[in-house]
Amino acid sequence: MKHRSRELDILDPRETSGRQTPEVARGRPRSASADRLILDATLTLLRRHGYLRLSIDQIAQEAGVGRATIYRRYRGKADLVASAVASRAGFLDQPDTGTTRGDLLWLLQQAQEKYDSAAGLPMAGVLLIDGPHNPELLQAFRQRVLGPRRVRFESVLRRGVERGDLRPDLDVSAAMDVLTGSYYARWLSGRGGVERWPEETLELLWPALKAPERD
Repeated sequence: MKHRSRELDILDPRETSGRQTPEVARGRPRSASADRLILDATLTLLRRHGYLRLSIDQIAQEAGVGRATIYRRYRGKADLVASAVASRAGFLDQPDTGTTRGDLLWLLQQAQEKYDSAAGLPMAGVLLIDGPHNPELLQAFRQRVLGPRRVRFESVLRRGVERGDLRPDLDVSAAMDVLTGSYYARWLSGRGGVERWPEETLELLWPALKAPERD
């Protein structure tokens, strides 16, 4: 009988989204079904045990594959965990709303869905606890999850500057941090109304982001 500790509600393996796959060594073709089994098993056990107590042996047993099958796909535990989270953390293809403000609102709404379900607050807790002792986990998570998200946000902000919608001296990296990081503060405050976070955040910050009025 498997021992169950307090579960971290990181992901529901039934969720679907865009998935990023790591580079793999040359050899026989990868099995998509094995990929899915490995990633789902990783997320299930990560919820159950946390990162430190998670092992490749446990994942292999849960997925019903051999250790070699996992190591042909991933460099180690950190790479596998980051890839599993990234498999549920991808954004949908962004529509062109016609305005920078509309594009940013859409991104914030997408981000809220991921914070609430996929690589959100629980995974942030894992990184805060285990990251200082496992720099490879933090690096892999930044590369596979946070990196693509930053690219998406910053490209919209830069396009807004080029359009003249946003101030020309805007620090897009800092703006992205403030826009997305405010979710954690809102949730921790216990004030409620997290479901209104995208609209309220953009309403509050838009005056600081937008280009000055032309005379």
